[in-house]
Amino acid sequence: MKISSVDILPFSATCASFKGRYLYLQPDDTINQEQLNNEGKQTKRAKKFGVDVPLYASKKDENGNISWIQYETKGDIADLRTNPVSKKHLRNLFKNLFILDKAGIYHNDLDSAHLFFADNGGVEIDCFRFSFNFAKKPNGKLIGNNGSIRIPDFIMPSNEMVLEEQFLGGYISKMKNDSEKEIFMKNYLKERSYYHQKRAKMLLDRGFMPDDKTVKFEEIQSRVFKDPSKDIIEFSIEKAELLGKKRAAYTEWDKGNGACGHEINPVRRFNAIIMHIDCIKDAMKLNEKSKNLAKNAQTDDEQAFFKLENQADELFLKNLYDDTKGMARWNFVDDIEKIYLADKDEMDDFLDLYSEIDINKPAEAMLENIEKSKEYYKDLIFNWQLVCESDWIEEHKKNIE
Repeated sequence: MKISSVDILPFSATCASFKGRYLYLQPDDTINQEQLNNEGKQTKRAKKFGVDVPLYASKKDENGNISWIQYETKGDIADLRTNPVSKKHLRNLFKNLFILDKAGIYHNDLDSAHLFFADNGGVEIDCFRFSFNFAKKPNGKLIGNNGSIRIPDFIMPSNEMVLEEQFLGGYISKMKNDSEKEIFMKNYLKERSYYHQKRAKMLLDRGFMPDDKTVKFEEIQSRVFKDPSKDIIEFSIEKAELLGKKRAAYTEWDKGNGACGHEINPVRRFNAIIMHIDCIKDAMKLNEKSKNLAKNAQTDDEQAFFKLENQADELFLKNLYDDTKGMARWNFVDDIEKIYLADKDEMDDFLDLYSEIDINKPAEAMLENIEKSKEYYKDLIFNWQLVCESDWIEEHKKNIE
């Protein structure tokens, strides 16, 4: 297939053409040597197991480090208007995700910039620089986790979870109406049904017992997604949209924190907290929904699914609440980047307001508390100015201490 352009781009670059392209990667401000080495090693490993990766070439220097990698893709990034995701794409996408799971490769960066959808329904995956290898034993022990996987013990980590948070939510959010979302999600879940069926067999082949909770959850998902009910579809859309919002909040924080070559941008870091607090509100609502659906499910399988899903939702909400608090506090005292949102008294006031958000209570009862903490933080942002004088910095450091 004809390649439309040759670009030297970071991994996060968007793809404007429809017929494929070249991507040329080398150590620079956006990717360090360790990441490039991991990209080469994991790409080779994924291809060996049968994952569809773009055609690539690489070169090593005299020290054994990779000096460059060049990809040639057949497809392009998903676009609802010019390059929509079809049923065939979903089938090939889940095929690749299962191969990654079976190989024990946790991709960790399956956002829209790293998935290429071709005219013929093929799907290619690149950007393995943040991936790592993992295994889960029948005793439940997770080996190789670098801290990125925070899920209930009964869940076998999957690349579909990565896809759902980093790609699916953003893709669905661009759809015009609820009907379009429901049609797409129904097709998505049907392909997930076969995916979970194969994962259940994989676990049994690895020595898990048939009555193991991890196996049971895979089998339950396979059954409820095969012909998903309206409750399953609507819940899945709501969850995907929440994960998409969380991803957007993380991106705002990431781009404000100087990661991946981004310049320090305090205002983006501050705004990320507002976005995270909004996610807490949505996560509380989703948690309530899965709990209610578990009580009122129409079938035994759906009841079992929503009970287990609710356990995952509760952990997700707790992690989100704790992470948001940690990031918000960090904005008040970052001696490394010299960012000080406000003084110690104002920090304490915010943390007091934030602590009044009880995630164990109904979201409706906490809406006022959520808005209070959010508005107080907004006022701090509004009153903040980037002042570079060392005296100002030292004064704020003393107040924080």
